[in-house]
Amino acid sequence: MPPLVLSALFDVSGAMDTTPAPINAKGMVGGAYDSQFEVFGFLRMRAGHFETVFVKDSIGATVSGINDSNVVTGYYLDSSCNSLGFIRVPFVTFSPCAGASRLPLAPPDRCE
Repeated sequence: MPPLVLSALFDVSGAMDTTPAPINAKGMVGGAYDSQFEVFGFLRMRAGHFETVFVKDSIGATVSGINDSNVVTGYYLDSSCNSLGFIRVPFVTFSPCAGASRLPLAPPDRCE
């Protein structure tokens, strides 16, 4: 398969900051955006529409990987400011990683 070449500028509507990270061979892009000081993960489909990745009861999420089967990985902060991983498999319910280790992080203002 020849390399995929994309040339596009994009921003999540209403976001203060959009940070893309992974891209798969199908043109799906992941990352995170900041909206009113809350961080959400996102998926941008090749056609240009966005899907927000949000973990219930979290205070932030980031998409950090996407494979060519559209399996998405990432991490989020729980209410105690522990960083936990997640896996999102297409057509299957979101699931935090079983046995994920809790790594304390210090995001701005939320975890002091």
